[in-house]
Amino acid sequence: MTIKDFFDRYHMSIRDFSKECDIPESTLGDILNGTSDIRHCQARTINKLADAFSMTMDDIMSLEPVFPMKMPNPSFGTKHEFSHPGSFQAFRSALLKEVKMKGECKFLCDVLNSDLVESCYKVKDYAGALYLIGLLDYLAEKNDYLRITRFDRYRGEMMKSLIYAPTAEQLWSISAATLMSAIPQLLKFNFLETPDSLKVPMIM
Repeated sequence: MTIKDFFDRYHMSIRDFSKECDIPESTLGDILNGTSDIRHCQARTINKLADAFSMTMDDIMSLEPVFPMKMPNPSFGTKHEFSHPGSFQAFRSALLKEVKMKGECKFLCDVLNSDLVESCYKVKDYAGALYLIGLLDYLAEKNDYLRITRFDRYRGEMMKSLIYAPTAEQLWSISAATLMSAIPQLLKFNFLETPDSLKVPMIM
């Protein structure tokens, strides 16, 4: 049984139920249609759902996963041009400062409960969207989270040329030593970033 099975028993709209349990409508919708995995939600969101359904948090977490109503069409081989390096630098810096301020797990949960990736993609900020997905994948694996499937529709894409993320410079050649220390989750999107470079957000 899934959480959607419980929700359907109430015969309420997502809007009304979101007000009832004090969870943002977009967050609740993502959980119910399978876009967001309940196991990646914030504890307070899970607690509110548990209260609304008269269940324990453990009961909520043990429910079967909800599979998306419509699976996204994967995109393979798309390579995006890198434009507006200054904007990308500012975006990267803001992300890393937020990670440092909130902590990795809280940052992960907050982004997964938002539509930040989709918003970047919608305005054709492909560098921002793909960098963020790579960062989320890295932090998820580092903190033993389950694999994030929500962004699979974008996983066949990458930037056209290798980008050295700390300075937002395009690179045409790179040393083997530097490449060996690169974070693979970001490198697959053509961003060169290392664990050490993530520790020091750029000063703007």
